[in-house]
Amino acid sequence: MKCANNTSDSIAADIEADVIIVGAGLFGGLMAWHLQSHGFQVAMIDSGPVVDRVEAVKTFKASPLKNGNSAYPPQPYAPIPDEIDPTSYYVQDDHDSKDPKKQIGFNALYLRTVGGTSWHFTGHAERMYPNDFRMKSEYGRGLDWPISYETLEPYYKQVEEAWGVAGNDTCVAPTPHPYPLPYVPLTYLDHQVNKAAEKLNDGVGPLPHCRTSVPYDGRPQCCGNASCRFICPVGAKYDGSVHVQKAVDLDADLYTNHVVLKIEVDDKQNVTSLRFKDYTDPDNPAEGTAKAKLFILAAHAIETPLLLLRSADKNNPNGLANSSDQVGRNLMSMVGINAKAYVPDPVYPYRGPVNATGVFRELRDGAFRKDYGSIGTIVINGGFDPTNGPLNEADDAVHAGLFGAKLRERIFMKTATQVYLDNSVEILPDPDNRVTLSDERVEFTGLQRPNIDIRIDDYTLDGVYVAWKRSIDILKEMGGTFNGPLPDPTRDVFKAMVAKIGVQAGAAMIAGTARMGDDPKTSVVDQWCKSHDHENLFIVGTANYVTAGSVSPSLTAAAISLRAAEYISKNFKNYC
Repeated sequence: MKCANNTSDSIAADIEADVIIVGAGLFGGLMAWHLQSHGFQVAMIDSGPVVDRVEAVKTFKASPLKNGNSAYPPQPYAPIPDEIDPTSYYVQDDHDSKDPKKQIGFNALYLRTVGGTSWHFTGHAERMYPNDFRMKSEYGRGLDWPISYETLEPYYKQVEEAWGVAGNDTCVAPTPHPYPLPYVPLTYLDHQVNKAAEKLNDGVGPLPHCRTSVPYDGRPQCCGNASCRFICPVGAKYDGSVHVQKAVDLDADLYTNHVVLKIEVDDKQNVTSLRFKDYTDPDNPAEGTAKAKLFILAAHAIETPLLLLRSADKNNPNGLANSSDQVGRNLMSMVGINAKAYVPDPVYPYRGPVNATGVFRELRDGAFRKDYGSIGTIVINGGFDPTNGPLNEADDAVHAGLFGAKLRERIFMKTATQVYLDNSVEILPDPDNRVTLSDERVEFTGLQRPNIDIRIDDYTLDGVYVAWKRSIDILKEMGGTFNGPLPDPTRDVFKAMVAKIGVQAGAAMIAGTARMGDDPKTSVVDQWCKSHDHENLFIVGTANYVTAGSVSPSLTAAAISLRAAEYISKNFKNYC
């Protein structure tokens, strides 16, 4: 991928363009491609490097942990939360709290690379439900969005075509509609879980994926590789670098390893420039300025509020775009609650994409949302551990003194009978759940680290219980055990479990920290993602979310971003 980096000693070449996009990820890349194709000269600035897929696969395979970040070593100038210890970057008091109403551990991961977090996202591509956009009106919970499902529907379709989404309209599809590609086939494991679920008035169907079930747009068919949750080795799973490259092919500029330090505005509150450091040579970083007529922040729901807050000046003492005091507030994720068991007969996990092909039909939406949060449940194809699972079983068997045929049989049966159900439960917006600037700083750059404060209420906690109970009920229906019989899923057992191990947020989503709305007093951007405070500043991504639901967030945020790009191309052509 061609980059426009050019440094000389400690002074970087200044950047000029019609539109500057901070963040060359899933949303920034899509907007860059759209705007560049509509006559704008676009420059993308990203704090991280270009990912070499071949090298990333090698790095992943060489890692003993093989977790979400293993393929993407962090750069000292662009740190990220570590999967083993998220507080290596996040600053969070009482991260290990066992009282979820006071604090829950925030473990959400993201990447700072070209292509962004989509390099290791699940690839799930569900649309939100119509009621997700009208939670207050429909269920008396949360807030209503300034846009509707119907508003986004044509943009959903465009993104599904751009990504090559594979699916059908039988499951997690709010309205019947065709997908560009046939759905990724369900596995034998999915079918066995479905048999149990149907006995409990539920069921499992195909989950929409931005994985190519057949070759599409120069990408090969999914091969179901065991690393595909963390690094797709063949490029069948869509990631943001695809449209970054499409934008570059149209002569958009890409600046990598550029950390934006501050946004500068004039007395009329228009953004005039960005100050950055170019770390192409980390030992000799070069400072520079980026100027444009229009600026777009697409730097993810943690880094975007950090940048806005540290750009405070005499006219904006609380940070830019923050006259409402909502920047960084309403931090949302989903609470993860999982259940696993060994079942009597082989169900053969580790077939197909290791994350999930099957998704439960119920509990995404319904009248129950007046009482407890939406629940998304998927069947994990990768057993208890998608990369090291069989090795873990081998280690246990060896320590049990087995060898030869008995060792082989133990590894097979333990691996082939694993069932793992993954639940994600909705968190409602709460202004006290927030990201702020910490007094602790990144050693390499001197920039403040993100301080996290997040808790949940009974609405979410009751949803967590329902999700856990359903999973245990299904595993029991399958005859599952784990170190003995599975527990009876009573409220008392659940409360004791939470008191012992707590619950954590971070399942699949970081959202809400620059939310959209019609009222400048209670929101950061309008329905077009334009800042209420700065005429030439747009903020896009999951930070715009008003409520979260329980579907994977990326497709909706991409649709919102594409809608914003269309708005810019129609209304700002003369401006630039």
